[in-house]
Amino acid sequence: MVALFCAVTVSFGQAKFAGKVIEVIDGRTVQVETSAGRVTVQLQYIEVPKADEPYGSLVRSHLANLTQGKLVEFQPVRINELTTVGRLTINGIDLSLQLLRDGAARHEPADRSGQAPDQAAEYAYNQQKAREEKRGIWAAVAAVQQSVRFSPGESTGGMRHDLDKWSVFLKPVAPASAGSRANRPASDAQASGRSAIWPDANVNAAQDFLGNYDLATREGFTATPIGAAKLLGPRSAAELGFRVVFVYRGEPNAIEERAFILTFLSESDDLKFDGRNELSLIADKQNLYIGNAKRLYRRNERGVQELLLYSVSRSTLEKMITARTLGFRLPRSSGTIDTRIQPSLKQLLELSN
Repeated sequence: MVALFCAVTVSFGQAKFAGKVIEVIDGRTVQVETSAGRVTVQLQYIEVPKADEPYGSLVRSHLANLTQGKLVEFQPVRINELTTVGRLTINGIDLSLQLLRDGAARHEPADRSGQAPDQAAEYAYNQQKAREEKRGIWAAVAAVQQSVRFSPGESTGGMRHDLDKWSVFLKPVAPASAGSRANRPASDAQASGRSAIWPDANVNAAQDFLGNYDLATREGFTATPIGAAKLLGPRSAAELGFRVVFVYRGEPNAIEERAFILTFLSESDDLKFDGRNELSLIADKQNLYIGNAKRLYRRNERGVQELLLYSVSRSTLEKMITARTLGFRLPRSSGTIDTRIQPSLKQLLELSN
């Protein structure tokens, strides 16, 4: 490695070399193919979770999304054992800075690293912005898994969401067996106007994960992007919004209680789901009984929005992820679920481990 760098650099801090990322080793280390050979490089002045720590695999996946197979420039700063540490950039963007802005890394203290004051201040600022916006490792949300859609320092533009009262689901009762179903009414409540669990009624409008963590209550949630579900038969309507929410209590890295909530959102000119709403999912030909809904509703200028929420097990979600076809049955209707939601469900399960 020393011989390689003697061939491509004159002095650290001045020389740069270009290459293509051929392997991502962990959340801050990649292997680069250069004209002089392969070299393992580590992003400067950041710390990331280890592979066996919470979010370690997510941060690695995020770095892979940013760099795998792409042309980079590297400016070495120092050599640590078998790894060369320095500034890795793509199209002029400092990837260490980008990971800090995404909430995928922590800033290595300048008094320990020897980082120049001006650069250290820029790194610290982007880390603080990620903390304020509860991104990635700062809020246990899935933003780390998304491809970056902004450059360091830019605003995320309205991706923050307030925490709702999901805690009612943190201690769900045991699901009823198929042989003991009762004609229990759904739990209905009129939603408050400030409720944040209502995604945009346009199914195609919310293609990002969302989430938040409340430091005061120690409760948080992460929700998948909205998928599409369609009612079949004479009661067919516009597509329903479909998403799954992971809710938890405790610290993001030490979760004490957790639950998964499956949700359907309907918008119509009048109430459609004001009766019994016992749900069964159909994964291929397997019937998965879920149970009764907690139903919220509210009126707006377009009519009525209704939100059905079901506590669902992890094993049920795992079956949904591998199914070739997905459907659902309610007492008065049935429908299909678009399987393009499956990668997001898989990411949600990985995040909740």
